[in-house]
Amino acid sequence: MKFTTGVKSIDSLLSGGIETGVITHVYGAFGTGKSILAQQICVTVLKDSRKNDSVIYMDTEGSFNPKRISKIAFRFGLDYGVLKRILYKRIWSLDEQELFLKLSEDYIYRFNAKLLVIDCIATHIRGEFNQDVLILRQTRLESILNKLLDMCTNYDVAALVTNQLTSGPDSSGEKYVEKPVGGNLIAKFCKCSIRLYRLKEKRYASLDDSIDVDSNFAPFVIKEDGIHDENG
Repeated sequence: MKFTTGVKSIDSLLSGGIETGVITHVYGAFGTGKSILAQQICVTVLKDSRKNDSVIYMDTEGSFNPKRISKIAFRFGLDYGVLKRILYKRIWSLDEQELFLKLSEDYIYRFNAKLLVIDCIATHIRGEFNQDVLILRQTRLESILNKLLDMCTNYDVAALVTNQLTSGPDSSGEKYVEKPVGGNLIAKFCKCSIRLYRLKEKRYASLDDSIDVDSNFAPFVIKEDGIHDENG
């Protein structure tokens, strides 16, 4: 099953939308729209679900915006009641992130959650571990991703993780490139990776490792009521 993102061009990149049973990864630089897209997807999932269904939102950066979510909800024909169906948790540390992820398994069962969002998965990993302990950092990240994927497959829920950018050498080791925090681990556990970026005054989304290079871009705009297709 797939849920629309509310943006036709991004749905097209994802071959229909956010898929259940897998992890979808959205990354990009600060201010590119990652959190807004995540919160919009919460609304679109609830719109296409039953009234007693819910979503889980783990917020590691304080980006959750109830006022914007309400405006997004009105855009999609819902009301303020949508906020009561978002099981929100502000996450202050990596230990708390791991603990709440374990508790979320019970919440999926008790509250019939259809989507689990971690916005952003890398915040506390980067804040609590520097590059000198990279192996330990990657081990903790792998543990989180492994648990999240298990929950997706066991309960057929969709998972969305947002992520930050870092820089490092490419495969040849000859030049530095921008890439998501977590590198190969993200690619291992996430079925799709969408990058959001800005070029001058334009905003785009692109799918990592897309075969069809010519159509691998989705222009979009950000408004008060969420993310729209550029010409929508």
